[in-house]
Amino acid sequence: MPKIIENLKERIIEVSKTILEEQGYNALTSRAISSRCGVASGTIYNYFESKEMIVGTIVYDDWKNVLKGIDCKLEKALSKHEGISVIAEELEGFCADHEKLWREYAVSKRATSYYDKGHNMLIEALSKRVEKALGGSDGDQKDRTAAVLSEALVALAVHGKHYRDYSDILDKMFDTHGGNI
Repeated sequence: MPKIIENLKERIIEVSKTILEEQGYNALTSRAISSRCGVASGTIYNYFESKEMIVGTIVYDDWKNVLKGIDCKLEKALSKHEGISVIAEELEGFCADHEKLWREYAVSKRATSYYDKGHNMLIEALSKRVEKALGGSDGDQKDRTAAVLSEALVALAVHGKHYRDYSDILDKMFDTHGGNI
């Protein structure tokens, strides 16, 4: 009779997080995970198709928490600039938390297969929040502005730069358009 382990999927995620933090992406193997979980190596594949799926689940769960934080803080923002600052700060924290993982993942052979999908999901989620921060303005123009600004925020955060150091550019954009981007 097979051994039943309650919450094994959650246990796999927690063990995987620990391995990633302690030893890095390259040390995350089904053998390492199964050893710490006390199950056969193949059992991991009953829950996750690949190492990338495990990492994706971990990062996505963290991302959902970041979005919740952004949404909560965005409700209290008193200006466009403050709203964009909230988004940028949360994004910067998220990128800093995952920088080592992404650097290690980038050199793996599978990196390109997941990059575009993840990037598009990230920009889509950010754009919705940026649109909200920008408030009422022309729909199409706001959509395009939100997409461009989201890409810029990601580029800054990924390169360890802080939005607040570049916020004067946004202020000039607002002034150029009469405060209505």
